[in-house]
Amino acid sequence: MTATMHEKVTGNWYEYSELDGGASYRIHPVADRYRGEGLHLGNFFPSYDRIEDDGYNNCLGWVD
Repeated sequence: MTATMHEKVTGNWYEYSELDGGASYRIHPVADRYRGEGLHLGNFFPSYDRIEDDGYNNCLGWVD
């Protein structure tokens, strides 16, 4: 099973291939309710703003 990462740029979605030259990755099977859906990682993980959340002083606490 594969998943394909996308990024939204100026209102349009594009395949994201900046990590290792590819946008698709092999993944473990996912629950049926998530298949074929676009999922934002922010729904599953906290997100932070470097400026508003004082990333200079707090970024080490954001990474587990």
